Amino acid sequence: MNILENTQHLFTNYIKNYDLNQVKIKLKAVHTYHVMDIAERIAISLGLSPDDIELAQVIGLLHDIGRFEQVRLFNSFDDRNFSHAKYSIKILFEDNLIDNITKDETKKNIIYNAIKYHSDFILDATGVDERTLLHERLIRDADKLDIFRVILNEDLITITNLDRNEISHMSISEDVLKSLFSYESINRNHRRNKLDVILTFLGFIFDVNFKESFKIILEQKYIEQITEKILELNPALKETVEQIRSTTILYCQEKILPTK
Repeated sequence: MNILENTQHLFTNYIKNYDLNQVKIKLKAVHTYHVMDIAERIAISLGLSPDDIELAQVIGLLHDIGRFEQVRLFNSFDDRNFSHAKYSIKILFEDNLIDNITKDETKKNIIYNAIKYHSDFILDATGVDERTLLHERLIRDADKLDIFRVILNEDLITITNLDRNEISHMSISEDVLKSLFSYESINRNHRRNKLDVILTFLGFIFDVNFKESFKIILEQKYIEQITEKILELNPALKETVEQIRSTTILYCQEKILPTK
C-alpha cells in the first residue's frame, strides 16, 4: 500500500474506537474526509507533484485525529483545556502510529509540523523550509474551508453549544468589528459574547493563503450564507452585517485577481 492507503486504513480503524452515531463524532469524521478532498483540490491547483498532492491528502486525513478523544472526554470542541492538535501529535508520534503510515523522515517531519500548527491563531513561518510551510498553509486553508461548510450545514448548538435565543439579543463587540474591517482574524481574547464566536469563523477568511481557496469561498457563497444565518438570529444587525458581507466578499474577489 502507498502512504495514502496506509493512512486511510489507519484512520478507518482508529475511529472504530468511537461511537460514529454520536453527533459530534460523526460530524468530525465527515469533516475529516471533506478536508482531505479540499486539500487535494488546492494541491492540484498549485501544480504540486503527485507525491505532494498525496501528502496533502494524508495530512488532511490526520489533522483532527485528536478531536475524537476530545469529544469522548468533554463532548466539546473547545481547545482551552484540551488542545486537539497536540493530542493528534501524541497519537501519531508519541504513540508511534506514524510508522504505520510512512518510514520517510522528511514526510514525517512535514506531517508533524502541519498538524501541530494547523489550528494556531497565527502561523509562525520563522525558520521553516518552503515545502513544510506550503503544507502548513495548505492544511490550514482546507480545514477553514470545510469549517464554513460545517457551520452552515450543522446545528449551531451542536458545533458551539450556543443558545439561539441568547444570540438574538446580542450585539457584535467593538474589537471584533475592528478586526473584521481591518482584514484581521479575530483573537479569542477579543470575543465578549457568543455572537462574536460565530463571527470568528468569518474572520478565518483573513488567514486564507491560496487563490484556489478564495475561489472556493466565492463559489460556495460561504460569506453570503454565514451572514444570512447571523441575520436570521438577530435581524437588528442588518446594516452592520451587510457591511461585513460586502467587505469580506470584496477582499476575496481581490485575492483571485491576476497577479500583475
